[in-house]
Amino acid sequence: MIGIVTVDDRPLYLEYLRSAIHWETYGFRIVGEAKNGVEALEVIARTKPDIVLADINMPKMDGLTLSEHIKDKYPHMDIVLITGISAFEMARRAVKIGVSDYILKPFEKEELVLTLLRLRDNIRRTHELRALRDSERELFFESFLRSIIYDDCIHADQLKTKLDVFDITIQRERFSVAVMELITDGGTNQATTPYWRDTAIQMIDEMLDVGTYHAAFTDYEGRIVSLVEMQDSQSLDMLYEDYEKLMKLFNKHIGIHIAIGIGTPHDGYDGIKPSYNEGVRALMSRYNSDFDFTRNLIRFDKISSENKRYTFYSAEINEQMLRLLRNNDRDGAQKLLDDVLARTYTRQASAETINLIFMGLLSLVLSFISQSGNQVSDVFRDDLDAILGMGKAKGRAKKHELMTRCILKTCEYFTADQTSRAAIITKRAVVYIHEHYKDSSITVPDIAASLYINESHLRNMFKKQSGMTVIEYISKVRIEAAKELIMQNRYTLSAIAEMVGYYDAAYLSKTFKKYYGVSPSRYKNLDGRQ
Repeated sequence: MIGIVTVDDRPLYLEYLRSAIHWETYGFRIVGEAKNGVEALEVIARTKPDIVLADINMPKMDGLTLSEHIKDKYPHMDIVLITGISAFEMARRAVKIGVSDYILKPFEKEELVLTLLRLRDNIRRTHELRALRDSERELFFESFLRSIIYDDCIHADQLKTKLDVFDITIQRERFSVAVMELITDGGTNQATTPYWRDTAIQMIDEMLDVGTYHAAFTDYEGRIVSLVEMQDSQSLDMLYEDYEKLMKLFNKHIGIHIAIGIGTPHDGYDGIKPSYNEGVRALMSRYNSDFDFTRNLIRFDKISSENKRYTFYSAEINEQMLRLLRNNDRDGAQKLLDDVLARTYTRQASAETINLIFMGLLSLVLSFISQSGNQVSDVFRDDLDAILGMGKAKGRAKKHELMTRCILKTCEYFTADQTSRAAIITKRAVVYIHEHYKDSSITVPDIAASLYINESHLRNMFKKQSGMTVIEYISKVRIEAAKELIMQNRYTLSAIAEMVGYYDAAYLSKTFKKYYGVSPSRYKNLDGRQ
């Protein structure tokens, strides 16, 4: 239901509005009433309506002043004013404030309903788009967190900028990362079970009281990652106790065990990835011996020196593989994989070390896919479960085969589907423009920032996909909106210019004539037919 607050200093009129219209039939609900503008602000703050329906003439604070306060604090809230004065200056001020519409007294209730129905469809679309943006923001945030633990190329300044975008404040740049798997009594990894994984993340957020920034998310292997900003006085022993408490509570209330590997604290943002790698190695060390639930909480600083010496893959191999993937060179990537594994087999590395190398290379490929703006599930499709479950595959030959398929499918996808990302981004840019074209200050950098992409990249993709520049498309949307308002014959050209994002009527008239071949007044006289 779309919420409405009604404002009028006459109780009988409020009663009339309440009872004369079957609000729920049209998808509306009156969520609050007020007798004047001052009282209305209190009601609006409490109820957060979608629409405010207010009289112009009221004591203490009139409808126009109330509208100014509403638009200042709730810019997206719709306002419909009711007035008995058909005055140009009043209408001009109302439009400038951002009032959605106004109705002249006396009016029929059907006229009011039609006015609100016009707003209803826009409000519903706005709600849907806002829900979509919130969902996308959550996905972007999780992708950002993953990039911190996988990407070697992110610098501290870039991290700080992105943290600011997500309204995250870091006080002490010292971090520890723990990596977790959910396991049954038989030792089976349950981390890829979405329900239990999400439940565990929620419990971690609620129970891990560290007093500083903390984030829980999943890595590409389905493990839960707990990123903790360490306090000055906080030791790893204290953090260990927090995780131990978490393990016991989860086992008691859910009946599933958690295995946790804890990385040592590191200073600086560039210490997050090493701590994550340490957490993974600590977690993997439990496979060195028979499975033992007493060893489910493992600190990296307590494991053997052999495991500490191991690194996932050298920086040189990392850069080589990324370069080959960016160039869609599947033969080169396959050869590099074979060479790395051949050297590992020749050294007769332990099964654990070999498994960690596979996991490191898999993480590298998955990070590359994510950083390219694509979904892992789209790349691997029917092979998704097998490839993401590589760590559980029996035998190095099977792992080798899965890693080969992983590389080949990645290269094939990026070769065959280069235009899909451009199409998606262009579509999102179009949605943003339709939402914000009324803002005269909208710019291409604004749109690019909202989509988390480079400005020049947006310009190039938009031009290729739509056949016009971003600025040309904004102008097209504004002119088409102006045409609809002109045909209503309710507003002056100056008012329409402000309503569609132009600074003055002269510029609107000039642009309109360039677009439709005739002036706005002549277009109206032709009834829109040329």
